Amino acid sequence: MAVTTIRGPGGITRVLAAGEIDWASVGSLDRALEHEPASDTTALIVDLARVSFCSSCGLHLLTSLRQRAKAAPVPLELVVDTVVVGRVLEASGLWSLFSIHTDHDSALAKLTASGR
Repeated sequence: MAVTTIRGPGGITRVLAAGEIDWASVGSLDRALEHEPASDTTALIVDLARVSFCSSCGLHLLTSLRQRAKAAPVPLELVVDTVVVGRVLEASGLWSLFSIHTDHDSALAKLTASGR
């Protein structure tokens, strides 16, 4: 699993993940997200567009992140354009808990429209 964190203008943090999220690799993503949202983060975009597998470990990490973002309060946008991740979110009943986009631009547009 490869994870990249980009701190953009206006405090928008983007975390990009690629590969499989399972018990062996979830630590990489967890380390990138464990302090998010940071005190200088005004919005968070987690880009899962290049994730080819997501186990329950990944779902747990995302729901924990959602709770932290909600408490902050900082908007959390997920980019999900793979059938695999989308199906896992739908099957687990978590789809409706997240703001989900098919690409980074639509996630950013939502944040921009809301004044972030």
